[in-house]
Amino acid sequence: MDNKKLESTEEALFSHVYFYKILFKEKPQLPNIELIKQKLRALYNNIETISEDKNLYSIMINDLKVKFQDDKELGVQVFMYEPIEFDYNGISDEVYNQAWDIKDAKELLKECKYQVMLSDFLAGRLDYKDRTTLLNNWLNIALNIFPDAIAVYNEQSGKILLREQLLKNQYPKNLRFLYSGLNIRFFKVQNTNDMIVDTFGLYSIGLSDIQYHFHDLNPNNIIQHAMNIAAYIFENGNIIKSNDEIESIFNGVKWLCRYEKSLTKPYREVLDINTLEYASGKRN
Repeated sequence: MDNKKLESTEEALFSHVYFYKILFKEKPQLPNIELIKQKLRALYNNIETISEDKNLYSIMINDLKVKFQDDKELGVQVFMYEPIEFDYNGISDEVYNQAWDIKDAKELLKECKYQVMLSDFLAGRLDYKDRTTLLNNWLNIALNIFPDAIAVYNEQSGKILLREQLLKNQYPKNLRFLYSGLNIRFFKVQNTNDMIVDTFGLYSIGLSDIQYHFHDLNPNNIIQHAMNIAAYIFENGNIIKSNDEIESIFNGVKWLCRYEKSLTKPYREVLDINTLEYASGKRN
């Protein structure tokens, strides 16, 4: 595929540390760490406090251990950072334009003045399913602890969701991470009939995002197809290879897959899906 791209050196990389930003109108207070540990113990058997400083809570989860080069094993950790000021201008208009789940996301986030950041630590060495289960659990615990939270911004996926939306996550249990961790984006190519649909977020956990560059197809059908393929990749790993064929949105028709540099920023390797006669751009 040969297409002009916006000039940018921005690239998306694997997230060795994965962050959530929980947003508030008023400055919150961190709860007593014992309350947080109580919530974690409902899910994990062996936890210990690493830091209970008000600037940073750190809790090690020894149920989930990673091995280092010297064969030393350490439990992964979850972090909760002190409340700090939040500036809605720190999020790009491109992210706001792709925030499909909230009406007037930028206007909502203008009202949010503070943030509490959550993250994992050392968990990048875990199997991605164990890691994403941990991340989803950690986010849900925090949202239940902070009833005054307004929304969550996930920088890895560009997803902005209300607290209530996340707590009512209706995705199947094995896919719940994708509700926040995966965004399906839609772009129109200026002065053409071409469109781009891509997923954003799988790259951050070591999986492949997906891309479609096409014309004369209903983008809603492509978005649903992208969701299905993303769920398949999340369930099975990166088992789709270049030159593999997958089922299309048409009965009896298959589309060709190939790994390429993304057309959209942040730039990353994606699984490009060739929609045959509906494909745009030059393809070999």
